[in-house]
Amino acid sequence: MYIILSMAALMYAFFMACNALDRSEEKEGHNRNSYLWCIWFGFTIRLQGLVSIFYAGYEYFVTGYTIEQPVLALIGVLMFTMSFTVLNKNKIAWFVATAITLNPIYWVLNVIYFTKNKECFK
Repeated sequence: MYIILSMAALMYAFFMACNALDRSEEKEGHNRNSYLWCIWFGFTIRLQGLVSIFYAGYEYFVTGYTIEQPVLALIGVLMFTMSFTVLNKNKIAWFVATAITLNPIYWVLNVIYFTKNKECFK
């Protein structure tokens, strides 16, 4: 169930990122700093954080208390709060959020993205 919710969050985040990118380009009047991955990653970790928080609560009521639930909830809260600063294109938040995803694929992709698109970040 957690995997299905995570995939749904990823797809929904893509549509949210595309809409946010369109609004950003319209507001700025140009698309020089329009990089979809940064916005998509921000919305993805926001939704993934919410999924983690709710799934930790669900697991608590289904299986009882184990140490995994508070850890999962803490990671979810961190991901959700970091998403706001990632969407503001903060360099430090970008790397902290990348690290707390605990996903090596994001680690590689985000480092490559950062090195190629440094002008995107403040």
